[in-house]
Amino acid sequence: MAEKDGSFDILASDIGGTHCRFAHFTLREPGRPDSLELARTFRVRTQTASSFAHLLAMLREKWGPLSRFSCAGLGVAGPVLHTRKVRLTNVPWEYVDLDAAPELPKRVLLLNDFEAQAWACLHPDCQNLLPVVPRSRETEERARCGAAQTIAVFGAGTGVGMSALLPGEPPRALASEGGHALFPFSASETQFEVFAHAHANPVTVERVLSGRGLSLLHSFHKGQDLSPAQVAAAMPSTPVCEWFARFLGRACRNWTLSVMALNGLYIAGGIAASNPIVLRHPAFLHAFCDSPEYGAILRTVPIYLVRNTDAGLWGAGICAGFAAGLLRMS
Repeated sequence: MAEKDGSFDILASDIGGTHCRFAHFTLREPGRPDSLELARTFRVRTQTASSFAHLLAMLREKWGPLSRFSCAGLGVAGPVLHTRKVRLTNVPWEYVDLDAAPELPKRVLLLNDFEAQAWACLHPDCQNLLPVVPRSRETEERARCGAAQTIAVFGAGTGVGMSALLPGEPPRALASEGGHALFPFSASETQFEVFAHAHANPVTVERVLSGRGLSLLHSFHKGQDLSPAQVAAAMPSTPVCEWFARFLGRACRNWTLSVMALNGLYIAGGIAASNPIVLRHPAFLHAFCDSPEYGAILRTVPIYLVRNTDAGLWGAGICAGFAAGLLRMS
């Protein structure tokens, strides 16, 4: 419903394995994504809630009735196979069930958390971007001629997420569960591959590049079992940084080529945001561009680090606005 001044209130969430975040956005000028303004946020650790209903009860206690919002976009960590109920990954209480949440507004959209990250690319100012590889003249020329305008998003944190923003009117966001694909090791990494298989089977992209992957790499190189935060603190003085940078660059290359995202790669997630040293390590770009056929093209793909860990909230709000007819491309 519209406020007296003609603006609209949009509720957004990012429900992940470590934190659950909510945002209240105000759309000042209906139709324009860049007129979306952040009014307030609410954040709790995921394990604080015993269920989705409990999570909403905590939010309602802070913000009052949730039905006052015009619409809601709920980004969730898991594949969205149903419009009303989603089974979560890396979340102890398993389900987001809209039928058990009558207090939400009538127009509620469920979307994958990294699909939301892709929608955030429509409002890059919200992402606090750090260029890793700046945009080139060749990239601008491709964009002007309408070719290869897809943007890829890749993120590592508690899990690994992938998505892409596809060009069009309106644009479309592609969700992916590529984090659960098998990780592609090279012949020189056989010892670590065997070590990883001894700790997890199958060894997926998520198992290698999530926080658990940091701990696994440190255990392989140093023989110590440390938490991801402890490993990150010690990374500059250990081989973990080089190996993780190489693995991340390889996975980002594969995803960029899979969706032909020549208009840019946006790297999100808590690991890179908290440890940008990984993206500055030469092993990252070497692995990203390591392709006999497409190396020259990959070197022209702009790469950005998304430093705002709440960017997914903006994306969920933007997607909800499009779905409710409150936003459109100019």
